[in-house]
Amino acid sequence: MSLKPIIYLFLSIILISCSTNRVEDFFVPDLPIDEEYFVIDQNEGFGKELTFNFTLFKSNYNLIFDIEKSLFEEVTQNSKDNQYDSGMGMRQDQYDTFVYDNYDERVLNTIITAISESEGRKNFDLAQLLVAFVQSIPYDTNAIEPKFTVETLFNKTGDCDDKSILLAKLLSYAGYQTCLFIYEEGQHMAVGLKVDEYKDAYKDGYIFIESTGYNPIGKIPEKFADNVDIRNEDPKIIEVDIADSYYAISGYDELKYFYSLINDKYGEGYFKTTVEGRIIYENMTTLKVELSDLESTLDDLKNEIDIKRNSLDQTNTNEVKQFNKLVDQYNAVTSDYENKIVSFNKLISRINQINSNNYIK
Repeated sequence: MSLKPIIYLFLSIILISCSTNRVEDFFVPDLPIDEEYFVIDQNEGFGKELTFNFTLFKSNYNLIFDIEKSLFEEVTQNSKDNQYDSGMGMRQDQYDTFVYDNYDERVLNTIITAISESEGRKNFDLAQLLVAFVQSIPYDTNAIEPKFTVETLFNKTGDCDDKSILLAKLLSYAGYQTCLFIYEEGQHMAVGLKVDEYKDAYKDGYIFIESTGYNPIGKIPEKFADNVDIRNEDPKIIEVDIADSYYAISGYDELKYFYSLINDKYGEGYFKTTVEGRIIYENMTTLKVELSDLESTLDDLKNEIDIKRNSLDQTNTNEVKQFNKLVDQYNAVTSDYENKIVSFNKLISRINQINSNNYIK
């Protein structure tokens, strides 16, 4: 994972007026969480149709919209010559090139409007849905130069700075006060979202949001695919204010408590995987309970068999029948236990397969 060389590019375009009155506080669902499927179709038929599949808790979303190819080509044809030798140092004006690029304003507001006005989103807040949307975009392991957000969306891939800038701009256009966290030593970028309770904040009133993959809001990943660790680095902050967005979100303490309940029940991997993966974690938890119960039953049966064996009268037909019946019961429970072990191992194999391409480990 590395921050790509920074470029400086002059852009000019007429700003499009947009509303930022779409802010909502964090929403925490009731347990158990239902599995649901929604389609948000905003395709107008004027450009390349793009479909993004993303999940929030156990709700699956298919977001469909289009980007005109001429817009994409116009953005990609702009020069990306380096104007700075940044080394390990980051300068705000260098990232301003991408943050304040407004070629994307109509596209980003189309996404925000489509999600915020969708019937399928139910009570989920816009902030979590936008985070889930960007986290779902595949990580670009071959990224060399930075991308404008139109390029990230059109190509449906990006690395930490591409995806973080995209998420920060979406949140800002939606009305939330946001920033970018720059980790020079770790060569990483993440997003900050202003919260109304300073005690919940990670830095300067902002909570941490990882953009590279599914990860709980507010939690810094312990490990990335390239073994980078940013937990002990103090990041630099780049403020993102592209739409006079000053809303500090409420309810993070409730969301954090909800995360802890789920982690205690299903494990920390629950929020770092797909809906299929979350269902597997739930099934694994159920199987663990069943296996534990079967182990207790086997122990009880074994003790009973040992006791009866020591006092068994081989000449007593009824005693022998009762003993054999007990052994048969033990063998049946053993068979059930072994079958559940096989099922459990299959679930482990499947969850490892699902998570094999995760950038966050």
